[in-house]
Amino acid sequence: MSIFKKILIFAGDLVLFYGALITALWLRYNTPLAKLLPGGRPEFLDSFYAHLRPFSFILFVWVLCFYLFDLYHPKTFRTYIVHLRSFLAAVFASFFTSMIIFYLFQTFFILTPKTNLAIFSLVFAVFDYGWRIGVAKILKTKEWQARALLIGDSSRIREANKFLSLNPQFGFSIIGAKNGIADFENAETLKNQIIQNDIDTLVIDEEILEKEKDVFLSILYALSEHPINIVKASDFYETIFQRVPLNELRDDWFVEHMGRSRKFYEAGKKLIDLILASALVVIISPVAALSALLIKLTSHGPAFYKQKRMGKNNKPFILYKFRSMKHGADGALWTEENDSRLTKFGQFLRFTHLDEVPQLINVLKGDITFIGPRPERVELAEQYGSLPYYKMRHITKPGITGW
Repeated sequence: MSIFKKILIFAGDLVLFYGALITALWLRYNTPLAKLLPGGRPEFLDSFYAHLRPFSFILFVWVLCFYLFDLYHPKTFRTYIVHLRSFLAAVFASFFTSMIIFYLFQTFFILTPKTNLAIFSLVFAVFDYGWRIGVAKILKTKEWQARALLIGDSSRIREANKFLSLNPQFGFSIIGAKNGIADFENAETLKNQIIQNDIDTLVIDEEILEKEKDVFLSILYALSEHPINIVKASDFYETIFQRVPLNELRDDWFVEHMGRSRKFYEAGKKLIDLILASALVVIISPVAALSALLIKLTSHGPAFYKQKRMGKNNKPFILYKFRSMKHGADGALWTEENDSRLTKFGQFLRFTHLDEVPQLINVLKGDITFIGPRPERVELAEQYGSLPYYKMRHITKPGITGW
């Protein structure tokens, strides 16, 4: 999914957020539609302006929840069931968080719109899910998809071809896949196929691109009236899967990407981490306090869970999370599907990612950053050390989100 499409979905969320607020107030106060126009009913305008500031504040909460539930990632558009499940969970988490914020900071907001918030959430859920279903259908139409021709026989080409054939919501229509230039009679044949099939993206294995560079340059010159993107297979794979194809990495990749001095970048990233973490601590603190209380009420043991993880330069640190498992539970070093060690409320914490909230403390301490490789348990890191390039992940600071 291109940046443009993500911006389109995000813009729709913003418009519908305020549209749902207006609709909720109209339903709540039985305001005639004609009175909603400029110069209309003063009572409605007073009510709207009274709600505008607090709802604009919680807009950040809603966007953050939608982001955490991957609602701006194309994978959630795979099926309507998957999207609906994530969408409803995000709406519930947003409503729950907003309600707590309104009641704890009511002197700041002046009002505690319990009924209005409930009506708004319901209206917004209906409006926004309908919008997203419409966008999902549009994304799967041919007019909105890039028409791609894949050239190469590497595992990354085959994996991308299979994945995109099953997931049209990512915005690519695979017109064909060839093993190499030899599959075409000559460059003229390839050029004609590009024009006839209206192909706008050529994905090519690096080895073929390097070997046949002159051929592709001649095609670019010949197709001046038919704009086309020529993309290396590794870059295409990274765009689709949001990860580097590890099985085809070479040592020079790490020299190129990890061997650079980036003092200004690191300083700027650290500053952003501190500002964002501090803001989130203030905003999410009511939810965090309630989560800690519910953990204590629903299961025996402490609310927080501390664990030694491997950090930058192989230096261990203590990671903080909300406890989601039964106190003292032993077993596998990783969580398994339908893990019996999880508490009922712990399952909810895992599903909503609320168990990750205490990691903001680690961000403020400088142990981790927001975006970076997930820190593993020290025992697992030692086991995985024999895997190709695994140790390279420890030359950068670990993060909350992963890739």
